[in-house]
Amino acid sequence: MIDTILKMSATGAVVICIVLVLRLCLRRAPKIFSYVLWLIVLFRLLCPVSVALPVSVFNLISSAQNSISEKLPVREHPVNGEAIPAKSVGITGEESGASKEDVVTEESSVSEHLAESQAAMEVTSLWSWKNIALLIWLIGVCVMAGYAVVSILQLHKKLKHASLDRENIYLLEGISSPFVAGVLRPRIYLPCDLEEKERTYILLHEKTHIRRGDPLFRILAYVALTLHWFNPLVWVAFFQSGRDMEMSCDELVLRRLGEEIRCDYSDSLLAMAQGKRAVGFTPLAFGEGDTGKRIKNVLNYKKVTAQTLVIGVLVVALAGIALGADAVENTPKNRQSQETDGFVEMKNPVPVDTQQDEQPDASPQETSETEGNVPGQDEPEDSAVIATLSVRTISRSARCIDNYVMPDDDWEKNYDSELAFAEDCEFYINSSRTTMDAKEVSFSEFVDAIDAGDPILNKPCIVEIHNDDKLVHGITLISERYMYGVSYATVSEGHLYSGAMFGDANGDPLAVYPAFYGSLEPLCTEHMDIAATPGDETIAIYSGVADGGSHGDVFIRDADGNLLYHYAVNDSGRCWQNLYAGRIDGAGDPYLLELNLENRDTSGEYSFYVYSLGAENGTFMQIAGSRIEWNQTGSLLYDPDEMLMFFHELGHYLHSSHLLVGMEDQKIRTEPVCDEDHYTYANFAPKCFPDPYEGMDVR
Repeated sequence: MIDTILKMSATGAVVICIVLVLRLCLRRAPKIFSYVLWLIVLFRLLCPVSVALPVSVFNLISSAQNSISEKLPVREHPVNGEAIPAKSVGITGEESGASKEDVVTEESSVSEHLAESQAAMEVTSLWSWKNIALLIWLIGVCVMAGYAVVSILQLHKKLKHASLDRENIYLLEGISSPFVAGVLRPRIYLPCDLEEKERTYILLHEKTHIRRGDPLFRILAYVALTLHWFNPLVWVAFFQSGRDMEMSCDELVLRRLGEEIRCDYSDSLLAMAQGKRAVGFTPLAFGEGDTGKRIKNVLNYKKVTAQTLVIGVLVVALAGIALGADAVENTPKNRQSQETDGFVEMKNPVPVDTQQDEQPDASPQETSETEGNVPGQDEPEDSAVIATLSVRTISRSARCIDNYVMPDDDWEKNYDSELAFAEDCEFYINSSRTTMDAKEVSFSEFVDAIDAGDPILNKPCIVEIHNDDKLVHGITLISERYMYGVSYATVSEGHLYSGAMFGDANGDPLAVYPAFYGSLEPLCTEHMDIAATPGDETIAIYSGVADGGSHGDVFIRDADGNLLYHYAVNDSGRCWQNLYAGRIDGAGDPYLLELNLENRDTSGEYSFYVYSLGAENGTFMQIAGSRIEWNQTGSLLYDPDEMLMFFHELGHYLHSSHLLVGMEDQKIRTEPVCDEDHYTYANFAPKCFPDPYEGMDVR
């Protein structure tokens, strides 16, 4: 809640500053134009959402803010320079080449760290800045509301002595200035000693307030002031809008009764300001204030020309559109609902924090069954299932996942259509675009993150379900930016093996297709320590024509000649694929960078994976990975800033790497080039959406 208030207050502050500038430009125009401008401010302070338009001033402010406040990291220092052990992305120690003792030691240290920090986390979450700010804000709101109640009660006590004159006009002893009180049934209160001549234009003034709905405006203005009491610009707007309201009524009286009453009207204002007023700063009643400036405005009043009226109307109309509309990049873009069977297959992104603690004496086989078992298989009653589900909605009242996509038919046999959370369930949200860096949050914060997207949008979450009670004991939202199509992406074991799927038992295509590969000499050979095996690995790059198409292949072998990795591309696909080799910062740990880009007319998906290899074919150690997708006719939101960040983070690794093999525009590439200046936002941002950075250097 405090986030929404602060955002509305910041937006309102921007609008107030612009309105104050516009008032100076309209100082010779009728005050009614200045008064109408404050309606835009009131709308911004009370309404958290608006229609998004390209002409909104917040398009410029949003772009400037993102380029200044969200400074991109220096490219010479890529994010996450240390490789993540395969265990931390969901691969068992046996698969990654790590020993069982290493795995147990790692998880034991993590468990000890969590146990030590759990108590501190509970205390710090209670005294987080948001909770403290919310408490202070509520105190201020209560003070403002209490003052309003007390002042209204005091006014009501005074108004008991008023006598009815006619209609809704009352006479009250002890006051020198007239005022209006009430909202639903507003009444006019006049001094008893008011002369008949003064009565004419004073009543016209007060009736104008009622006819225009000024009492309702003032009560809403006070509500806005109560909500944003901490913002000094809102106080300025409250009093300045009241001044413009009074001056605009004064001008209407002069326009109706003629300029010749200016002197008499000014004398009346001065006389009424000298006595004791019955009302002060009261939400439901307002009298005549700031007499000096009102008198000056009355004496300087001149008949308005048609040109001035036209300019005033245009300024107010344009200001209403530009200040009242949101930035266009925040507009939800309709996206086709994902297929009900669109289970996001991410086998490995299980953060260590959410995995079930292993027993020290558990065998590698038992560990694999409890962490990676498939629903439907026979499992021990006390085992846990860790799986990735596409969650759509969560019920706050029932405290359960009430709508999600079941991954397969076997799942329905073992689990209900609703998954309830255990009392001790832990909730995590991953805020990183390129790694799994999940932070624990409260249940309410987790549900807020799920509700942020379209209800029909699938939100990939990692869940830990205990088979003894069928309850969810841990859940991780893989990406808090899922509504923008952004997610952390992992390289699955099957993905690394796919290039060698037609090979022998070891996955070596050279042993199966000697007629093709045996007739080719490698275009080039490199040596790099890029795997968890002794010595340097050999990277051999091949390119040739077979079965009527062009092929490009990379074979990586250990010092003994065993195949560790085979990457293949051909010219038959539409997706651009590239494999690079590089070193962190150009001189640190080596890595492989895999880049995939598919950009259709109205939709597409970009992804990259950064990893080093394990000790056996198909195993790896991931460093980073990211994916971003979009669809012009769907329910994902397209955010150009997210796309810019994707290419900037990709640029970290392209900067320190060179191409091994790739396919672009159905052509095989094998030249060892650096593609940092090629794969950029400027060159590959989707053309089906407006580009706020067009013509700007945003590399």
